[in-house]
Amino acid sequence: MSYFWSGFHEYIDKLNVRALLILLAIGIYGSGKLPTISPALAHTILENYDMSEWIAIAQWQDCEKMMRPGIIFEIRNEEGQSMFTPCVLPLPAMPFDWKSPPVRFRAVAQPKPEHSTPMPAPKG
Repeated sequence: MSYFWSGFHEYIDKLNVRALLILLAIGIYGSGKLPTISPALAHTILENYDMSEWIAIAQWQDCEKMMRPGIIFEIRNEEGQSMFTPCVLPLPAMPFDWKSPPVRFRAVAQPKPEHSTPMPAPKG
């Protein structure tokens, strides 16, 4: 299959997912047969789904071209373990518990910061 057609099919697949999520979000299928989802959830799914395709780790030096505000990179090894990092050249050290080398990476949205509860005051 040519590159054009494989890219075309990936584009159509994304359109189908987008259309289904939008229809579920606005409740067209909400007749009691299929659950509806909130527009916020649909947006979150699409934001992560559309972010980026996997790229061979040999192309890591190209991450500089993909850098944008709010974007970080997910690096994955053969076992499916992931780590998240900004674009750092050379490739950052892998976690100590990884038993296989990294094989691919992709751009993902940087998670929004979460507020933690304040630490309790010291006793005594």
